Amino acid sequence: MTVHVLTAAGVTSYPLAHVVLHSPDGFNWGYRGSGPSDLARSLLTDCLGADPQPQLYHAFKEDFIAGLEQDAA
Repeated sequence: MTVHVLTAAGVTSYPLAHVVLHSPDGFNWGYRGSGPSDLARSLLTDCLGADPQPQLYHAFKEDFIAGLEQDAA
């Protein structure tokens, strides 16, 4: 998965680091499971610069990640 950051200077892209806790197989979305949990945690870790509390990344997963279409890339 690639992160794209838009700034006044343009777009910077880099691979999202997988902060493994729930899913050693990698990221996923579109349901409430281990792959979506790690995606939510990894995204928030990247944005916040620190490992988020479980309550925060599980709420983010519920509100944003679990509802994404699985066929969307």
